[in-house]
Amino acid sequence: MDKYNQDDYDFIEDEEFQAFLQSKLKGRFLPFNRFMTLLNRCKKEYIFYLNHKYLYVNRPLY
Repeated sequence: MDKYNQDDYDFIEDEEFQAFLQSKLKGRFLPFNRFMTLLNRCKKEYIFYLNHKYLYVNRPLY
């Protein structure tokens, strides 16, 4: 099993992460500071998901 980390993972090319981020944004516009906070929180949550997929067997990520 690969361990993913936030610094090495390519979030831009991952379509599932993009869909996850869009589900968190819900189509609203955020100021830059709030957007960056949300983006960093989503990155942490997505890396946790990739490293612990067995926890998400019965519930979807988004």
